[in-house]
Amino acid sequence: MVYTCEITIPERGIGLNALLGSHARTEEYISLPSTAQAGKVNQKHEIQDRSMADMQKALSKGDTKTANARLNDLLSDQNAALPGSFVKALVKVVFETALPDFGKEGDSKKRGHYASGIITTLLQKGLVNDEMLSGGVVAAGLLPLADWVSSPFSS
Repeated sequence: MVYTCEITIPERGIGLNALLGSHARTEEYISLPSTAQAGKVNQKHEIQDRSMADMQKALSKGDTKTANARLNDLLSDQNAALPGSFVKALVKVVFETALPDFGKEGDSKKRGHYASGIITTLLQKGLVNDEMLSGGVVAAGLLPLADWVSSPFSS
């Protein structure tokens, strides 16, 4: 049996110590990022934003090598975990570059350079799921591009 109760905690955390008993016990379960940590988080977001812009520019020019290298740089940083929003945006950029009518009804014909290496890398790292794109990554992107190698179902 599971009992639940609704608790409203004020925005500034007043009363949180009373909820858990003491300041030390509160920090054991809940910790807020310090300003130094917040600065690091902002720096990571800036790096990811710059990386996304660089990869988008490279993909639009057909330079999949540079885009793959940039992704590998991001993935090689052991302290950096790529957020789902970044991966989702990257997958969308890859498919929009390769398909003219990506996300629209009807058959899309391949028009641009398709960076299958990026999709394969993201799938191997377990960062992509089918729900990331409207219509699904498989149905909306991989099937129109006839990419049977990168399919999450091929392994």
